[in-house]
Amino acid sequence: MNLLPPFGRDLLRGILAFVFPIFLRISVTGFLATGMLVAAVLATVTPVSASGSEAPDPADGQWAAATMALLHHQKDTCDVLAVRVLDHWRTLPTVEATENDEERIREYVLAAQISDLAASRRAGDLVDRFLPGVRAETNAETSASLRRLHDLITELCDGVALPVAPKERFEEKITEILDRIEVEQAELGRLLVVPTEVEQAALEPYLLPIQIAGIEAEGEYLAYLESLRPKEREPTIQERMAAWHRAIYTPAVTPAKKAFGTYLSARQKKDARGMARACREISSTVSVLLRSDEAFESPDPRLSDPLRRIYVAMRQMSRECSAGRAREIERRFTELQAKLQDAGKQMARYRLSP
Repeated sequence: MNLLPPFGRDLLRGILAFVFPIFLRISVTGFLATGMLVAAVLATVTPVSASGSEAPDPADGQWAAATMALLHHQKDTCDVLAVRVLDHWRTLPTVEATENDEERIREYVLAAQISDLAASRRAGDLVDRFLPGVRAETNAETSASLRRLHDLITELCDGVALPVAPKERFEEKITEILDRIEVEQAELGRLLVVPTEVEQAALEPYLLPIQIAGIEAEGEYLAYLESLRPKEREPTIQERMAAWHRAIYTPAVTPAKKAFGTYLSARQKKDARGMARACREISSTVSVLLRSDEAFESPDPRLSDPLRRIYVAMRQMSRECSAGRAREIERRFTELQAKLQDAGKQMARYRLSP
């Protein structure tokens, strides 16, 4: 089905694989010279444009056949590549770190399969281009089934291009996509039947263009793969608040809260000496705390003042306690409880406590 004999195809692939990396690195003068060399090579070996976007439209009545042929070619290519990835994966020494395993297998894919994957994507680009013609030639139902098949095959190829570790998970994912493809192909078979020889003939004009275009588009395909990688999302305000509360606020206020806990215990026992000692400890720890702005700089700035007011009230209470003014102690203690309640209500939205 190929337009060139094996030796010619290998020679072309070797020349292009050597020339294009240089083509991307050299100066403007070299750029033009290399471009002329590539043009000469292409003109010598094939009369067909190397660009998938410039490949010829199917003949009248052949839009559906050409589209099915390209889809089957794309699916078969990525299916074979998936087998190769699994075979290579089995040769890797076992490592405990899953991310390291995943990184190594992705390096293999980029080194060994990039041209075939880029060519497969070029076949998919042609399918996108041909689908409106298929709809005009057949009907909306057939066109929709081909579109679903196209989406599934794209998912298959993307899964091969960016394998996920561990190996068993990758294998399970590829098998599941292939099963869905088989179901869609059975549905499509109810709507459209293309004899094998017709499909092969319809594919023939596109094999060499997509192979060459795939080699040309390796850099573009790498950018496409990068777009598929999950992007790191910004943490939510809930997550930022939890992290701040755990790492900054809690360690900063723990000494003061511990001293206040000692005061409450002595207060319950009506232990005047214990209360006096606890009040001195509260005064000391809270004074240190209130000199720290960082402790109260939460991701939600609305909480900074309510939290600070808790410890201002706690210091005022401790001073009255140290002075032995019982009536003022009760008043300040009531104020402190109100400050705690106010801040607690505001922090409740983050499932945190002051």
